[in-house]
Amino acid sequence: MKTVLYIDKLNRPMVVNGHKIVTGFGDPVIDPHATRAKVDKLLPKTGEFKEAEELKKEHARLYNLAMETFKEGAVLLRKRKKAESDIKAAEYRKVYKEAEDCQKKLQDKVPVIKALKMKLTLEHAVYFEPKPGEVIISDDEFLKLFDKLKNRKPDQLVTIDGHLIKNPDYVSPEEQKKKLAEEANSRKPEDIVSTAKGALRKKPKQEKAK
Repeated sequence: MKTVLYIDKLNRPMVVNGHKIVTGFGDPVIDPHATRAKVDKLLPKTGEFKEAEELKKEHARLYNLAMETFKEGAVLLRKRKKAESDIKAAEYRKVYKEAEDCQKKLQDKVPVIKALKMKLTLEHAVYFEPKPGEVIISDDEFLKLFDKLKNRKPDQLVTIDGHLIKNPDYVSPEEQKKKLAEEANSRKPEDIVSTAKGALRKKPKQEKAK
């Protein structure tokens, strides 16, 4: 399987000092038609599929042989050759039983082939071309990257190459408090009084008497 990395923010690539930044991740979109075509080419090469095909051929051979034996026995019976007809009847029952056993083995292969097809679909999935702002990587690459994404500090960013760099836009909680305090202190007293008077003038609307 693959993982898609998102490297854009507000539809714009997020780049810091020339590094593309990971802004999120998810599952890429699989192209069902291309994947099915690829699996259909790979499936016949597997041992399980070859065994199933051999069982199909053997079942068809045994079934046809059983029908021929049955017809031969019916012809002998019409000619009143009972002894020979009985031999053909015994041969028919034997071959037909072999055909039934072969069919049961073939039925047992159905869930095995389905599971194999699913396995091949996951392992050899074909994905649509990534959109601008997306990068597709392997699961192994993502596992290494995920460790960085999970353990990074609040002031760090993770690049698509797996490097940790400082976030130039990061503002710590302490800095935010300090900035708010400075803004509050920089306001003139008359501005504060003016704001308060403006708030008092805005009387709430009274509901009309019914």
